[in-house]
Amino acid sequence: MAEVVQLGRMVRDVRRARKLSQAELADRAGVGRETVSRLERGLVDGLSVGALRAVSRALGMPSIALLGWRGPEVDRLRDRLHASMVERIGRMLLAARWAFDPEYTFNYYGEKGAVDALGWHAERKTLVIGEIKTRTGISRTCFRPWIASDGWRRRGWSESGVGGLRMLASSCSCQS
Repeated sequence: MAEVVQLGRMVRDVRRARKLSQAELADRAGVGRETVSRLERGLVDGLSVGALRAVSRALGMPSIALLGWRGPEVDRLRDRLHASMVERIGRMLLAARWAFDPEYTFNYYGEKGAVDALGWHAERKTLVIGEIKTRTGISRTCFRPWIASDGWRRRGWSESGVGGLRMLASSCSCQS
């Protein structure tokens, strides 16, 4: 509850610094003056996310309505899900007689990074690069299979085909 009171005080302090009355802020945000008053007193129950964001925009400050849960528990949960998905891809590739390298790191002419799964099928001379995402809403990773090429070429692999696999926790999509 103390966080909500601090939020209200912050909104009030920013409003005052901008030399706005509650009515002027409400007008700019397109909300009622009572909404601004309630927010400044920390009475946010019943206020819409849209109203909170509108007040933030009107004050020229970052959104005060951040949806989501951050913390070590969430990070550990995501890590477990990510690891289990990498393991699943590995089992599938190994069962189909592919070589599998999880969490493969690369350095290609100064471009460094990692891919979640690297698979190699010697008979078919085919490489698959897998990227795993445990949540949506994250920026798209530019899929550039050639970046990881230093590793497979150093191993003596000469590919005739390269494909990409991008997996989401709730779905799977492939691209080549």
